[in-house]
Amino acid sequence: MDKINIAHITTPRRDQLSGSDRVILSILSKSDKKKFNHIVFCLTHRENKGYLLIEEVKKIGATVETIILKWRFDIRAFCILRSLLKKYNISILQTYEYKSNFIALFSTFFIKAKKIARIGGWLGFGLSIKSCNLDRKAFIYELIDSFVRKCFDRVVVVSTEIKDKLVAQRCAKDKIVLIHNGTDLDEYYQNSADSTNVKKTLSIKSGAKIIGTIGRLTIEKGHRYLLEAAVEVLQKYPDAKFVIVGEGELKRALFDYSKKLGIEHSIIFTGFSENVGKYLSIMDIFVFPSIWEGFGIVVIEAMAAGIPVIATKVGGIPDIIENNETGILVEAKNSPQLTKAINLLLSDGEKCEFFKNNAKKIVRDKFSSKVMIEKYEEMYNNLVATYGNI
Repeated sequence: MDKINIAHITTPRRDQLSGSDRVILSILSKSDKKKFNHIVFCLTHRENKGYLLIEEVKKIGATVETIILKWRFDIRAFCILRSLLKKYNISILQTYEYKSNFIALFSTFFIKAKKIARIGGWLGFGLSIKSCNLDRKAFIYELIDSFVRKCFDRVVVVSTEIKDKLVAQRCAKDKIVLIHNGTDLDEYYQNSADSTNVKKTLSIKSGAKIIGTIGRLTIEKGHRYLLEAAVEVLQKYPDAKFVIVGEGELKRALFDYSKKLGIEHSIIFTGFSENVGKYLSIMDIFVFPSIWEGFGIVVIEAMAAGIPVIATKVGGIPDIIENNETGILVEAKNSPQLTKAINLLLSDGEKCEFFKNNAKKIVRDKFSSKVMIEKYEEMYNNLVATYGNI
């Protein structure tokens, strides 16, 4: 049987790898190379310099093509993508956000390539603009995208919540495929030697309890509620440190808020890091305080690293964590609940060990990259079996 040529088209970030980027890299590096040939098409607004995804794809040795857009919906992109689909004889085109969905749809007229739209982020703009408190532009994009996705052959969702919302938008149930994000256990086992060096770099004293989080410093990640919780935690554990890993538009505002709360000396902003594992290695507790979230792959990474997790009950997080079995779930925007959960884990070593052991098992059984890749490959094979390879 000939190899199945699969193209992944996405809009990468310049400053860091998104969850979708990590999924693409995982598929490229771990998919069966005897059966599948993966190619990445990146939509960019300038030369292909500084995009981490492009650099990582090249390291893997996979093919990457850049489609440079001069404006948001550059009509030339349709022609360029159409040409690339023919050049590489693509059988399956997999997209990752509204822009790539839109361009893919209008580039595949009279081309046999089958289309898969993956939804890994928060979904709901088109359902209720009032409940989202988002601008009209976001509402319009989501509304258009909800119609565009209906023209795709499959829609991959990363959580049960997103699946339910798609059904509410009248997306055909037989098109929806639930594939949770996955990670590798071995990559995140704690290394005591590395953790000692990381603590030294951050000027954290040996023995200090470390509460950490990882994510973009944007409003939906809910960092302000973690800072508010830190005020109460530090009254009971004054030597504790809160390590916030990530970069984003709210960095200055969050630092200023920590000063306003009088806890700036206990808060460490590390900035962006390509190697989040080194920061996971020093954490005693991982907190994920998002207000909304598509899935939260970093939660799985923390669980794989053997860190007890506290997370908000939003998006795909309840798919990952069973409350009081593999971690603790709290309500979003609820600093008192975060405080109570953090203090509980800091004082109860047995409960921490209980969560660690259960979490590692669930990651291995349900959220490993191996399980994720197997499900993607099954979907690709089913599409080709149904419609034929090109």
